[in-house]
Amino acid sequence: DILALCDGLWALQCHEAYVAVGKLLEQKTVKDMDAVWERLDRYKENFQAWAMADSLIHAAARVLKERPGYLNVMEKEWLIHRNMFMRSDLPCRQLASRCQRFSTSEERLLCS
Repeated sequence: DILALCDGLWALQCHEAYVAVGKLLEQKTVKDMDAVWERLDRYKENFQAWAMADSLIHAAARVLKERPGYLNVMEKEWLIHRNMFMRSDLPCRQLASRCQRFSTSEERLLCS
């Protein structure tokens, strides 16, 4: 199970493992977007570098495409987070650029 593997890798508390988790969570074989979001929300407490945040943003963009309601959570919680890697506008700028790739005008509107 990829989600269990991600939890195990995250528990290693190793930068390279953190980055690998982002790559795993963005895989199309992971279908439970709520479970992915729950992990991203928990993992954000440990972001220690831009590379970690950047690798997980790809997974977050995938979740937001399928569950756009989480964008409100990101705006309200991530941008005021105590962790500087989360409260920066970098994750939101990256997500906004990914939103340009959404297929319908309704999906693009959610990211405007």
